[in-house]
Amino acid sequence: MGLAGNAAIVGLAEWKPERKYAGEPRFTIEQYAELARLALEDAQIEAREVDGLVTARIGESSNFVPATVAEYCGFAVNFAELVDLGGANAVGMVWRAAAAIELGLANVVVCAIPARPTPRRPGASDIPDSRWLFGASSPEYGSPQAEFEIPYGHLAQNAGYALIAQRYAAVHGYDARAMAKIAVDQRTNACANPEAIFYGQPITADDVLASKLVADPLHLLEIVMPVHGGHAVVVARRERATRTPHRPVWIRGCGEHLAIKSPSYAKDLLATPVGPASELAFRMAGVGRNEIDLACIYDCYTITVLLTLEDAGFCKKGEGLAFVRDHDLTYRGDFPLNTHGGQLSYGQAGAAGGMSQVGEAVRQIRHAAGTRQLTRCDTAYVSGTGGVMSEQSALILRGECARPRGPQRGTSHGRTFSEERTSMSSTSAPAGLPLRKPLPLATATSRPFWEGLRRGEVRIQRCEACRAWVFYPRSNCPSCLSQKLAWQTVSGAGRLHSFTIARLPTAPFFADEVPQLLALVELDEGVRIPSTLVGVAEDAIEIGMRLVPVFEPTQGGESVLLRFTKA
Repeated sequence: MGLAGNAAIVGLAEWKPERKYAGEPRFTIEQYAELARLALEDAQIEAREVDGLVTARIGESSNFVPATVAEYCGFAVNFAELVDLGGANAVGMVWRAAAAIELGLANVVVCAIPARPTPRRPGASDIPDSRWLFGASSPEYGSPQAEFEIPYGHLAQNAGYALIAQRYAAVHGYDARAMAKIAVDQRTNACANPEAIFYGQPITADDVLASKLVADPLHLLEIVMPVHGGHAVVVARRERATRTPHRPVWIRGCGEHLAIKSPSYAKDLLATPVGPASELAFRMAGVGRNEIDLACIYDCYTITVLLTLEDAGFCKKGEGLAFVRDHDLTYRGDFPLNTHGGQLSYGQAGAAGGMSQVGEAVRQIRHAAGTRQLTRCDTAYVSGTGGVMSEQSALILRGECARPRGPQRGTSHGRTFSEERTSMSSTSAPAGLPLRKPLPLATATSRPFWEGLRRGEVRIQRCEACRAWVFYPRSNCPSCLSQKLAWQTVSGAGRLHSFTIARLPTAPFFADEVPQLLALVELDEGVRIPSTLVGVAEDAIEIGMRLVPVFEPTQGGESVLLRFTKA
């Protein structure tokens, strides 16, 4: 069951990443059309042959997005899809296009993600939309993140990935130099790629560890480089793919998995969705890990790469750091990883960033990667990651003549660096942007929780049907979907599950709280609550330490926040 490998990537378009875009801003639909033209031109396929498209969100329409794109481009399609998976968009687009082709819905599908600046609306206010400050977090009314995470400074991406890294350190140990090596090896690759944003700018592990500590234990050079750019691919049916000028890159296996929006509520912070997604992709393709010539792993942070190496099965759980130490991850090495430089050194063009991994796999399998070309590249693994490890996807791509080979790389187990680099959440806001700290807005469902805090009580829900404890407040039990949820008062005591010290504010609202002692607390009942620590010295923080609640009124007394201190 699954893909039969009868759809191939035959066209590719990539705009060179730019830190400061020098051209004229163009609307998203204009950018989509131009990327589509370039990718079709690369494939030598006429626009009139296109009968399918996949798109991400666009700035010009919040509804009927595929129809808007099809109309603008002049495509009459039998398959149209809107994908909303963040950094997993690219991989998700490609496998959806392949599935549509194999189902007989389409013959030629365009997948494009533009990410260059768009024109400003005439007469628009000089005050920017404050929503850009929240990154992957939703500040909208009714959003659990807006109510239970953002008011404590848990927002955007840096803190979330740092919490995961700290948990990894507590469970498996941590080697900062091995983590730095991931960034160093990818920079070596970028230095062989003239298109990369950091081309010609090598770094060392010492450079990485000397760069600014953004959120313990993550340094600036372990965090993705935001750029402007855009990417597109054309996917075609076998009969059409074999009549294109390049070696077809067949889509042999795919997988996708998601269960959470926020890592705060993951059952296991270290069991990432890429695990089941990759297992499905490898099984579908009938390919072993030892057959992979190139790994193109989504690399918004070094910790993302580490966990993907483990959970995708290239090494055992907890052995990722040793794997990194023992292998050369450059294009000259025994385990080539992100040979274009990865998003850490090639650059991340917003949601289009993940398509750079797809594009590099295509170039390598085509044998068109220039000086960084691998001696042999028939089979590639590609992953995508959205949010904070919340949705992940995987692809197995192959050239037609790929042949099995014996064990080698992985074992299957089921300028100099610039401090101009910016982290994924901004530490300062444009002039005129209101900087009032976000406060929780209670809903009908959550009101008993906030009323309890005003009384100095911690109240959480318990399902009367399956007896599961529930947090955050819901109308239906996430274990059995029963609506029989009752509020119970608990002690609020628990243990520190993970933490990070944000050395830069997670958003400008929290500049007066730096360093932010962000915590993920597991109550004795088993639920986890994102919060902050108070009255605890940095050097006294230990994962597993006992904590008790502190009820802290907000300035102005509009609400009471639940913080924690050492028991």
